[in-house]
Amino acid sequence: MRFLKIVLVTVVFTAIALGLLVLIRGVLQGSWGMNDESLIEKYQDREHALPSDDLYRKQLKQLEGTVKILGVNIYDEGSHRLERDNKLLVIMESETVSLTDYEGQDVRVRGFVRDTKKGGQKIMEVVYLEPNDFWKDAGLNRFHEQGYEFGFSYPTDWKYKKEANKVTFYQQSGDGLEVNIMIVFQFQEVQEPFDVWLDDRDQNLSYDEVQVKVGSVTGVRRVIKSGNEEIVKTYVTEGNNAYELRLLSQDEVARAAYAALVDQFQTAAGEDDDGMSVETDAKEDDQAVLTQDSDKAEVQLNAESPPAQEQAPSDVSSGLTPLSEDEVSKTMEKGFSPFEGRILSFDYPTIWYFSHLESNVYGFTDHNTYVESGGVISLTNSRIILSESKNGRSCAYSAAKSSSGASFLVCALESGLKPIADRIAESIQKK
Repeated sequence: MRFLKIVLVTVVFTAIALGLLVLIRGVLQGSWGMNDESLIEKYQDREHALPSDDLYRKQLKQLEGTVKILGVNIYDEGSHRLERDNKLLVIMESETVSLTDYEGQDVRVRGFVRDTKKGGQKIMEVVYLEPNDFWKDAGLNRFHEQGYEFGFSYPTDWKYKKEANKVTFYQQSGDGLEVNIMIVFQFQEVQEPFDVWLDDRDQNLSYDEVQVKVGSVTGVRRVIKSGNEEIVKTYVTEGNNAYELRLLSQDEVARAAYAALVDQFQTAAGEDDDGMSVETDAKEDDQAVLTQDSDKAEVQLNAESPPAQEQAPSDVSSGLTPLSEDEVSKTMEKGFSPFEGRILSFDYPTIWYFSHLESNVYGFTDHNTYVESGGVISLTNSRIILSESKNGRSCAYSAAKSSSGASFLVCALESGLKPIADRIAESIQKK
């Protein structure tokens, strides 16, 4: 009898213990509000929302040309085409820009580019469009003030207020109120690499991020959405300074002016002695003109004179670790892509980056150096420099090319980059 009681008590306590375990598990799942499946869905959504780590896929491409309706086609996507000199640059589609409103107009477009599903062409999802004559009839003032190491042109109906390392641009409304348009912040003596410094910005905010052209260098743009409003922040660094251009206005005219302003933003390093921007063909800068295989066959290399070459005995000290033979071979194997500006065209390594640095000077560097430099190309991290004249630069190897009465020099700071420098030099054409 005693044994039976012991068994019954054991069974009862075991049942109570199991019940408590089931109850505790249910409470925990209820309090956190998700099971294994919902956790998976959460991180899938988060992964989808975060920008890609692939720098190329994050980058906005910029093109100029004439908008034309696409018409009957084999691509099964796209609504319009962008042409220059009656040659197709890219097919276009957009959910945010009414391309129909710009048919027949010369425009500048920015967007993300991918391959078409059929037909072997390129298609751009246009996120920004600006008529090329945007500034034509606009009165402009030039911002260049002592204590601020940047400058740019802005509409004459804008006014500004100066604070320490901060300038706020605004317009006067009809009732006399000040309506803020944008703020430019200047951060001095930034010691961290650009990407590390950026990680400390906007930590508690959700945003979309892309690479953009800021003046003659590459910067980062973040779009922060709050309800029906958007705040746009564009970041760029030069030397030990970093800059933030923050757009506050929701007005379409002001936003278009902001985009044009960012395109010609200059830091002190990119300005002449008088503090005014160096005169260059700004529309040429950093346009990644996309051509199809059929177009590449039409590229004619100017053969007015063969590349003249001079060899320096050793590498020039640039502070960069020289690329290995395997890295140079891989660069050559990946091929070259055409850049077609309004004044100058040339081929550049497909897996490299390049930027317009100053008047008639372009810098080229490899992917790893570009990333380690915080997504910025300058004279100090360029492995190859293309210029209209030598300008006293020391080169480990150089290749010269004459075109349309102008002489160009491709200066490699490492002798091992000779095949890359030769390829760039032989492709140079002045228009």
